[in-house]
Amino acid sequence: MNRSSQHALSILRLRRSAAFALATTLLVASCGGGDDPPPVAAVETSEVPAAVEQVAAGDREAALAVSAARATKARPADPKRVRQVVVFGDSVSDVGTYRVGPVAQVGGGKYTTNPGPVWAETIGLLFDTRVTPYLQGGFGVDAQVLGGTGFAMGGARVSKTPGYNCQPDGNGKCAAQLAMPVSQQVDNYLASKGGQFKADQLVFVQAGPNDIFFHLDLVIAAEEAPLAALAEVQQAAVDLAREVQRIASQGGKRIVVLNVPPMADTPFGKLLGSSPETQPLRDLLAGMVATFNGTLVQALSATGVEQMPGVVVAQLDLFTHFG
Repeated sequence: MNRSSQHALSILRLRRSAAFALATTLLVASCGGGDDPPPVAAVETSEVPAAVEQVAAGDREAALAVSAARATKARPADPKRVRQVVVFGDSVSDVGTYRVGPVAQVGGGKYTTNPGPVWAETIGLLFDTRVTPYLQGGFGVDAQVLGGTGFAMGGARVSKTPGYNCQPDGNGKCAAQLAMPVSQQVDNYLASKGGQFKADQLVFVQAGPNDIFFHLDLVIAAEEAPLAALAEVQQAAVDLAREVQRIASQGGKRIVVLNVPPMADTPFGKLLGSSPETQPLRDLLAGMVATFNGTLVQALSATGVEQMPGVVVAQLDLFTHFG
């Protein structure tokens, strides 16, 4: 199993993360404001019960989240309710960017138990909307814009290229995952949606693990010093906070920011520390996560985005949740 697979299996505990994210979503959905826009088309009724069953089957926490979601649906005339879910991030939040070619033919294309939903899809369904890929392509298939609100894609870093498992060719084009960074994902949104976010949107921003993996690999290959790797990860957190600020400055009112889970405690992380010789690498991995998460909190505060009028920024602490 390659590291990308280990990464996906290690941190994608779909049902629990969906339930926890949903609980925060519901809190954020009660805030904000704006004019009541035209209603979006409801999803097929058969899909909602299926999504609910998959979430509720996880644990009591998930069942409570589903009950809360149903309660919010009882207020369809509420002008403050969420009508669209927009997602930026990496494989944790990718709703099907790579569901193309041979991958799609065998039923794959998402970093979950295909054909099950990614957490972002489940949340979208529970708000009577759909989160579908903005574009699809990769692995030798040219990217095609589909126009959905799921901008996240596997391998994405915060602001730099190449992405993780991009496998760039001689011209810098990714031969595997497209792995466009979050900064470019936001660029794509603004270019395709008139340069503005809407008050009735709930925007999720999630990234960081691939910056950590990218620089951990460089340290393992003796191509980067540990202190330099930590500095790069710190800068990635600052860059992510700036993207949150950019979203808010362009009209985003309800934003949920996800931090990085405890990667050193995943099966990959524990394998990394399985011998005295490699334990320092596991310690470095833990330090990179702590640096990213701590810097993200400070950087978000420094941007002033949490004090912007009418803007609600919720920080979703995946590190504590999975710790």
